[in-house]
Amino acid sequence: MHPKNHFQKDYNFKSLCLLNPELSKYVHVAKSGKKSVDFTNNQAVYELNKALISERSKWKNWSIPQGHLIPPIPGREDYIHHLADLLREEDKNTLPKGPKLSLLDIGTGAGLVYPILAECIYGWQSIGSEIAQDSIKHAKHLLKEQNKIDKRPISLRPQKKKHFILKGIINEGERIDVSMCNPPFFSTKKASIEANALKWKKLKQQPHGANFSGTDEELWTIGGEVGFIKNYIDESTEFKHQVMWFTSLVSRKENLQVIKSHLSKAGVAKEKVIEMKHGQKQSRIICWTFLTDQQRKLWAEFRWKKN
Repeated sequence: MHPKNHFQKDYNFKSLCLLNPELSKYVHVAKSGKKSVDFTNNQAVYELNKALISERSKWKNWSIPQGHLIPPIPGREDYIHHLADLLREEDKNTLPKGPKLSLLDIGTGAGLVYPILAECIYGWQSIGSEIAQDSIKHAKHLLKEQNKIDKRPISLRPQKKKHFILKGIINEGERIDVSMCNPPFFSTKKASIEANALKWKKLKQQPHGANFSGTDEELWTIGGEVGFIKNYIDESTEFKHQVMWFTSLVSRKENLQVIKSHLSKAGVAKEKVIEMKHGQKQSRIICWTFLTDQQRKLWAEFRWKKN
């Protein structure tokens, strides 16, 4: 994990169960002698992550609808810290904190997890874009309920055009410091179902539901991960002066070569790959910008200066 990740140490299940009493139903003592939950049980994973986000953000009554992707909060936090490091490189004397910095989360989902973490850790303004109507409805509900208690610098923008990513989301003349995305992995629904079956086979268990959840929009898209990111890169050329850094998670290392080739064709000024690791899971963030080093320095001085 990133050295600043709040979840470096073992989970304190006693305090987590106080934050979310429902979690206590799923806590058991593992073979290691430590308390844990069954990570093949979706409800257990959901209750755990509900407690984790409550501990981390103080967000009241956070939830996601049944059947939606259950976000692993520690991994989501790592992405945010790596984005902060990326922005910090632009001005060694400026900490990337406060509402002057803006984040666009593409496909924010029903739970608004990245915007919530970005706000609670760094105080950033966040825009969450989303195409799925049920996710938009639930995210609006979360914001409405939370804003009764504590106003949050998070806005939600529905993507009305199915085949667009940035178009219709970024306003004319608007400036965004960094965009992020966790794209769908699979190219077809069939592929996502087969991947789920393979996971159960590796676990040597009979399937008793999906050991990962997610809606169709969250799990698959035409062209899969590579197709989505290539479209993202193509659209980013139209906003090259409005967004300083574009970024996306890349689940498969073998996809990097074709993505980098596409970035080269797009004429980016700089690209960077950030490696991430959580236990046995490895991932990476691909980052690109159309702005030169000098342009990014001026951007940081203009947008992030205190006065």
